[in-house]
Amino acid sequence: MNKDIAGITRATIEALVPIRGVRVLEIGCGDGRITGQLAPEPSLLAGVEPCADQAAIAGRIEGACVAAAAAEHLPFADNAFDTVLFTLSLHHAESAKALAEAARVTRHGGAIIAVEPHPHGTVQLLSHIFEDEGWRLERGRRALDDSEALAAAGMRVVLERAFTAHWEFADFQELCDYQFEYFDMPQSEELVQAMLDFLGPDCAGQRPLILEDLLVAAVLEV
Repeated sequence: MNKDIAGITRATIEALVPIRGVRVLEIGCGDGRITGQLAPEPSLLAGVEPCADQAAIAGRIEGACVAAAAAEHLPFADNAFDTVLFTLSLHHAESAKALAEAARVTRHGGAIIAVEPHPHGTVQLLSHIFEDEGWRLERGRRALDDSEALAAAGMRVVLERAFTAHWEFADFQELCDYQFEYFDMPQSEELVQAMLDFLGPDCAGQRPLILEDLLVAAVLEV
């Protein structure tokens, strides 16, 4: 499977904030899917990921330094980075505190970008069949909308852009395998049927099966 066939997420990030030749931190880098795409560009590339196993995988990327750490407690000095990225991770953290920590480690004049799932995107709604993340997404949205708290932490939202990436699976079975593995759940006929009901009966025969992933990038100036 390919989570972003055309590399739209990376292209959007690079179009909105400085990456090439600057010090970049990715918060919530997971196994390094985006980290690996960015690795050749920054003068310094660091990542943090709270899951130690995922951080270890991302740490294998040449040119990247990855630590097992939480977004709310970054192991870096003040003003250490020029650009800080949240890649689908802001809503998984205590969002307001994570943004304040990001501002602390970003130099004055630097940028923070938070790429978050749109609550009504196909991929996100499909995931809600397994786990309703609506409250997490709302927490991230509130943190980005709280202009007074952002200002107190020394930052402000200057731009938001919605964009669509596409996930490609060989077939419906590969999608099922991915979803159940990601949510660490045994496959059940009930959930498989719920996926079919959501995607429509034609999806079972599509090869490849392509899903739209609607995302929103918010750029904050520090």
